[in-house]
Amino acid sequence: MRPQVLKKSFALLSMTTAVAAGLVALSGQDARASAMPTQNGDAASDSSVLLFDAAGLQSRTLESLEKRGALPAYARLQREGVSAESGITTAVPAATGPDVDALTTGAWPARTGTTGDTYFDTRSAFSSSLSSTATAVTAGPAAGADEAESLAASAEGAGRLVAQLDWPGGLAAGIAGPTVDRATSYSQAGVVQTPAEPTRETEVRAAGFGYQAATIEAATGWSHVPSSRRPALQSTFSIETTSSAVNPNRDFDLFIYATSRRGYDRVLIVPASAGKDGVNAVATLSPGNFAPIRLSGDNSLTGIAAGAAAGFYVKLTTLSPDVSHFGLYYTPISRANAQCFTAACNALPTSSQWGGRFANYLAENLPPAVYGDAAALQAGVIDERTWYEQTSLLSGAYERAVDSYVLGKLQPHTNVVLAGTDVISQTNGELLALLTPTTAGDVANPFFDRFAGSGRRDHLTRQRQSMLEGAYRNADHEISTLQGLLGTNTDVVATSDHAVAPAWRAVDPALPLVHLGLQDTEQSANCQPAAVGSSLAKACSTGATTQIYLELAGRDPDGTVAATDYSATVSKIVNAYRDLVDPTTGQRIVQAVYTKSDLANLPGTGGANPTRSGDVTVILRPPYTFTGATAGTQISTIRPVAEDGYLPGPDKAGGKQAAAPVFLAAGPGIDHHGRAASVQQVDVAPTLAVLGGFDPPLQTQGHVLTSILQDGDRYVQAQLLAVNDLHGNITGNGLTYSDPYTGVKDAAGGIAALAGDLERARSENPNTVTVEAGDMVGGSPPETALLRDKPTLDAMNLMGFDIGTLGNHEFDRGVKELQLQINGGTSTVDPSIDFNKLDYPVVDANVISDATGQPLLPPYLVKRVAGVPIGFIGATTIFTPTVTTTDATAGVHFTDEVTAINGSVAALEKQGVHTFVVIIHEGGTQTSFPVGVVSDRINSIAAHLDPAVKLVVSGHTHTTVSTRVGQALVVQASSYGRAFDQVQLLLDRKTETIKATWGAIVPVWRSSIPQSTDPDAPAVPIDQQVQAIVDNAVATTNPITQRLINTASTDIPSQRENGQSAAGESPAGDLIADAQRAYAGTQLAFVNTGSIRSGFTAGPVTFGSLYTAQPFQDNYVDTFELTGAQVWAVLAQQLATGTGGIMQVSGLHFAYTGTQGSGSITGVWLGKAGDDSNPIPNDGSQTYTATANSFAANGGDGFTVLKGASNVVQQVQPVLTALVDFVSKQPDPFTYSIDGRIVKN
Repeated sequence: MRPQVLKKSFALLSMTTAVAAGLVALSGQDARASAMPTQNGDAASDSSVLLFDAAGLQSRTLESLEKRGALPAYARLQREGVSAESGITTAVPAATGPDVDALTTGAWPARTGTTGDTYFDTRSAFSSSLSSTATAVTAGPAAGADEAESLAASAEGAGRLVAQLDWPGGLAAGIAGPTVDRATSYSQAGVVQTPAEPTRETEVRAAGFGYQAATIEAATGWSHVPSSRRPALQSTFSIETTSSAVNPNRDFDLFIYATSRRGYDRVLIVPASAGKDGVNAVATLSPGNFAPIRLSGDNSLTGIAAGAAAGFYVKLTTLSPDVSHFGLYYTPISRANAQCFTAACNALPTSSQWGGRFANYLAENLPPAVYGDAAALQAGVIDERTWYEQTSLLSGAYERAVDSYVLGKLQPHTNVVLAGTDVISQTNGELLALLTPTTAGDVANPFFDRFAGSGRRDHLTRQRQSMLEGAYRNADHEISTLQGLLGTNTDVVATSDHAVAPAWRAVDPALPLVHLGLQDTEQSANCQPAAVGSSLAKACSTGATTQIYLELAGRDPDGTVAATDYSATVSKIVNAYRDLVDPTTGQRIVQAVYTKSDLANLPGTGGANPTRSGDVTVILRPPYTFTGATAGTQISTIRPVAEDGYLPGPDKAGGKQAAAPVFLAAGPGIDHHGRAASVQQVDVAPTLAVLGGFDPPLQTQGHVLTSILQDGDRYVQAQLLAVNDLHGNITGNGLTYSDPYTGVKDAAGGIAALAGDLERARSENPNTVTVEAGDMVGGSPPETALLRDKPTLDAMNLMGFDIGTLGNHEFDRGVKELQLQINGGTSTVDPSIDFNKLDYPVVDANVISDATGQPLLPPYLVKRVAGVPIGFIGATTIFTPTVTTTDATAGVHFTDEVTAINGSVAALEKQGVHTFVVIIHEGGTQTSFPVGVVSDRINSIAAHLDPAVKLVVSGHTHTTVSTRVGQALVVQASSYGRAFDQVQLLLDRKTETIKATWGAIVPVWRSSIPQSTDPDAPAVPIDQQVQAIVDNAVATTNPITQRLINTASTDIPSQRENGQSAAGESPAGDLIADAQRAYAGTQLAFVNTGSIRSGFTAGPVTFGSLYTAQPFQDNYVDTFELTGAQVWAVLAQQLATGTGGIMQVSGLHFAYTGTQGSGSITGVWLGKAGDDSNPIPNDGSQTYTATANSFAANGGDGFTVLKGASNVVQQVQPVLTALVDFVSKQPDPFTYSIDGRIVKN
């Protein structure tokens, strides 16, 4: 059925006034509203920043209305600030989810992981999907679901008061401050009418709405009701629940009466449970008006939500004087998706805590949450007038009520506000196509002023234009309200999150997959394969974009498409979609088709997300969309809509395309020069952060728009790249990296690949500094270790390093050898090796020469970056003497890192240096990603540094770290050259300081996208000069390293490959411990886990692979004797703070509880796991023979109990000899797995 349309007599102004007035009355009717709790004394700053997103706003309409004076707030922003000449560059696809995330994180979809409004993660079951509009309320502040930090989280972490008001996806940010993110419905919407219309009833019910034929009769049994000038009548209606667990079906009585003799003109609504008592009336309706109804107290939600309030609206759409025609429309029973964990919110009085105090307080005291419902219009439930009132007027008034309460009462000193409205988007969705004569390629629009798409025109263009203008006025009113609440000292960025264009031709996204034989039965819904038959691919659509995902074996948990078939299958898909033609016009309908690899160089994506980008991405041109298609029909005509998902800008085929979204900025911190040349969505978050006085979100890929800032010339963006703990891994053979942001594990590393990545990163910014944080050599694979790490050092001289510091492994061969490796000269260990001087300075503030009492190396270097002097200060873990070989640090001692660094800061400040970067070989572990807390010593060190230190580049722990501690950003890029730090520095040339920092850890994948996620991904270009050094080293050492020792039938991982059990036991650890015990002929063996540098992959086990696992050739096999008490004591040291952690053992098994720093040993037994018949007593009654490498035997890694062992004998062979001997005696092929010798209770 066709919805009713507005008559020419429609009066927009009077309707706006009436509806808005009703809502104002409701928000003020409760006496508590005048005494709402406020948050006192929490102001972090007198200034504030506002990001306002009016989804669907178009520049052409905005400019037209501004010229007419219809949008004073937008006009003021335009007049007093800056706008983007060509709009703002959006994400691809240009849809709500990707675009909003780009705005709020400063990162493109490749990094945020939001690749559409509906998309898929290949790590999940093929039947699953993800939605960017999910609004699950969490139990407390959390990192969020995205793979990048949000602006709100970054601001709150810096101590700012933050609010997110009707911000899409705001709940995912997990902040403590008040967040409202649309609403959840608990019932159907529907209509009640008389006379009944069976055809309409069928259509309405089919669309999922309620329909009731009203039975109207004489009123009986009523009390406390108004008098009626005609005999009162009555009826009933029911609202059917969609969430029976918390909301029952609800019945209401209607009292119909007349206030004049002209006829019936009022309806009183009373819950059926009130027994027709007018005292309990919840609304009084007059024809044509909406009224809000709050459900609280006895009428609240039920079950686990008992006592929680909700609400809805009703409108008396029709009431003829004689009641021959009666119509009532009700919206769904809803409540806001809201959460807040501040002290003010936790103190809010509310009758229920279900869903949180804040959400309940809003439901109990503000107008009911309401939003537009296009489906109700499309299904004929309501007419255009009613739809517009709900979409624009009710929704807008509700949004402003929330704004006024949160910013005016609850948190009046808010510093950072993210606020949105979808009123324009909702209005565009139904009206834009009806108001657009032509679209791309100047194709005539059959729906222009024709709701039916044919026949006579509706002649409603003026009224529809008036409604669209009303939606724009609504957004203007809200931005004015927000500015009034925040005050004049507010910097504002106003934008729209995606481009839209009219569409009326729907393309079946899955039909080409059926034709290609990739779906036996066409998929049942968006992103959902059919329940029957085989589905090798599926389409996940967002407006005019669809992503095609293959069910790839080895990547997807239930994958079936072989990797060898991937390339051919992708090519078939690309060709099938690229060649789609509309049979009615002969026009090609596809604007672009991209493979996953193609996305790497596409503006607006930042590359491809390895698990969430489709294997093929298809983007249509207007007026085509993937929404609303008829299954089995390739192209069909649909009711016109305004669609997203298009590529903004001119159509490559000529004609119109979706216009780029608007960007406006104004405020005390914004320059007033009118136009900005180029703005990307990812630039918004870092720019607002700087205006707000806090650091941008960590994973931001955008730039601070210094050109639009007041005195913006003072700022320049620089870049710092950093590597740590390379450990001579020049080939990268066998190395993989597990990316903590995406969860992808793939081949990574190789020094030539690392060098190439660093060079490409440097090319992005001429103001780049490249540093290394120690342990670049030592514990190295044989290709460089057999040559005393000269190949590694020579390669480093070609990699553009500017500064370095010392790690503990630089001391492995003693201080003299360390100095030769830095300054050049002949090796003291191998006279055939001549070291070249490093091409960059190495600085270290806390390694002190015993002879001079001064730092062994320069403690710092002052380097001018874009004209700003920055002090780079080096430091090395104070525990170096305990984690290096005996006498390795003879001649030097180590002072407290914080004292040494802060002392250098003080010295440099006297020289006029005001900002600092610390490069320190000490680290920690981050709790979670993309946002987490770093533990261990680096946290304590960073927390006690001088506030002028803005960046700490760390190492040592081989972990991935990117987080903030106090004023400083702390980073660490794993190890072995598998990743690097990419940190952005906003420099203030006027104050000569670092104004802001942000950055992420970048994997050094071997291909443009991890090949495990895209078998077609091309290899990453490498640095050929560096590769030549690698090739020469490999050729020189091959005769030794390639000697075959055995064959592994399966992988034998170590802790380095995350192969350990929850208790800390690894297959490689068991193998090495057993090897050392067998070689030494002792009862027990103890192996510090840090000495195990790798495990083994399935296949040939060569001397080189064994060398890589046990590379320390001055680490010998020591034998000794321990009492039972000493065995217990050394095992207990595993759980002490600052030691090497859980060891690998042989000849015994033990159990423990707790964690390092708080655990204890609960049992120790001699013999194999599972045999507890021979406990080792915790006393001196028995003595056991044991072995350990000489490093551990001398108290290394904090296992000082071993220094007290008796009858110590050092064998003449290194630990590698024991491993080679043991592996050579294993069956060929062989494998190794854990046996439970270490148990955590």
